[in-house]
Amino acid sequence: MLSKRLSYMPLNDVGTMREINFNVLGIEWKITFENNARSNAIAEEFCSLLQITLCEIGLLNTDLHLLELPVIVNIYSAEDYTKFATQRPSHENTVYDLGIPTLDTKEQSKIQFHYGFLGTNIKILLNDLSLLPKDEFEKIFEDLYNKQKLGEKGLATNTYQKVYFNLMEEEDFNKSMRAAFQPIPKKKHSLRSSDLLMLIEGVSDKYNHYRSIKNIKSRYNNTLKKLEVSLPFWGKRAEFRALIHELRQQGLLDWQILIALMNYVLNTKVNSYMRSVTATDEDEIRATFEAEFNRIFNLCENECYMEMPVEWLRTKDFQFNLDKMPIDTLRSFGLQNNMAYPNFTATRSFLNKRFNFNVDDFDDNNPLKSV
Repeated sequence: MLSKRLSYMPLNDVGTMREINFNVLGIEWKITFENNARSNAIAEEFCSLLQITLCEIGLLNTDLHLLELPVIVNIYSAEDYTKFATQRPSHENTVYDLGIPTLDTKEQSKIQFHYGFLGTNIKILLNDLSLLPKDEFEKIFEDLYNKQKLGEKGLATNTYQKVYFNLMEEEDFNKSMRAAFQPIPKKKHSLRSSDLLMLIEGVSDKYNHYRSIKNIKSRYNNTLKKLEVSLPFWGKRAEFRALIHELRQQGLLDWQILIALMNYVLNTKVNSYMRSVTATDEDEIRATFEAEFNRIFNLCENECYMEMPVEWLRTKDFQFNLDKMPIDTLRSFGLQNNMAYPNFTATRSFLNKRFNFNVDDFDDNNPLKSV
């Protein structure tokens, strides 16, 4: 009975590391930090401003097209204001590191700068988790910040950290010996979210069924040009037909499979070409890759054919192209990936729920129709 009324497990502030967990707007936040006095003050201060911002977004029913996923923010004490929220390299787990300085002052200019830094990092995180184009996100966030006076939501005369240590000195915190105790074993506990702060559901205002079908028709035509030699070659093989059926069973539509096939073929050709490039400067290598990719992209396959055994379609490289396929389609929906390392699964789920990504299709010009 009690567990159904709790937002998270009680007595979760012991152990060498501490977590603050909450679910708002469909995002399961986990803020982690060392369980010492300074880190507690810093992390609780950040969490309070993050929660205020999320509540304002939720109460105004602002649709930032946020992904629904768990997010971990590892907070540590920094010496200065240069350690902005930085995403760790992973397409599966969305994890950030953020360094926040301690602040013990009543000087208003320093307080404003400090809270400006916190607000900037909250904006970085939400922009990453939003699929809106950057300019659209910036406008919505700026309007929200000004209308709701988010910059004034912090304490006017004292920082959170100052108040924290007015209520409990660091020596008193240390006497509690929180870090000396073993944390309570975690049981499976679903984070509860307020009914007023739920994820926005239903078809997005950006979705247009006619435009979606039109884009799918174009994709079938474009992928056929890029695969006009490879598809007949693979189509003769039972292994290829089996693969296509497997992918369909996984919920992929044929136009989605074809996008992954096309991108895999294009990248394989460019990577083959890049092995002959002798440049060592990273910018030059990147520019050479992009130039060759664009050159091949504008050709029909019979002008740049490279035979690829069907067995190559069982490799991790092709699986990667399948996984990132939703990211490749975002622009056609008026959306944009803002993460350094996008979460492929969360993006696909979002498109399924808000843009009929797993439903819309047009079979008339489907080159895989007979497979």
